[in-house]
Amino acid sequence: MSNKAFYLDKLKTEVNPVKKVGWDNVERAQLRYEHTAGQLRYLGCTSVLDYGCGIGGLYKYVKNDMYYVGYDIVEEYKQDLLIPSEQFVTKFPYTSVFDASVLLGTFTLNKEELSNDAFFAEFAKVIENNITSNTDYLVMTGFHEGVDKKDPKLYYFNINQLVKYLHSIGYVDIKITFPISPYEIFLKAKLSL
Repeated sequence: MSNKAFYLDKLKTEVNPVKKVGWDNVERAQLRYEHTAGQLRYLGCTSVLDYGCGIGGLYKYVKNDMYYVGYDIVEEYKQDLLIPSEQFVTKFPYTSVFDASVLLGTFTLNKEELSNDAFFAEFAKVIENNITSNTDYLVMTGFHEGVDKKDPKLYYFNINQLVKYLHSIGYVDIKITFPISPYEIFLKAKLSL
């Protein structure tokens, strides 16, 4: 099953908006959105590109003080959007510039069971082709290799590899914390000018 097929199935079978986009724990998802919105405010962001937005769960946490655009490959999410439809895009390149790009769990699901190197290469391609040209800050979540039990259908970042890669393409002030759970990283970084 492909990642897209997985999300299409969730869209059809789940009722809760958080579960429609593949999150299994509603409370953790809400914490993730609240923490992300707080960090975006702390960074002084007034605009955000939510890359892999699903139906736009983050929108309600930032809509009052940030311009928001959500991007996702699953065009069918349009039927259940929590954001205005004109702020949902399914094609890249997207030429607007934003203060921050957010990837909340966008690179966690590995239904194709790619090797770690192949999966990281896909992540790197997205960062270089779609994120660095559009934003100053990167804010993301993902699982890390320190987890004891690993699900083969999920991807686990090697934190050292991730930091080294981001430094190599010009990110500075890389901060990694674990505010949601001990197995999920929260990363924020600034692209140097």
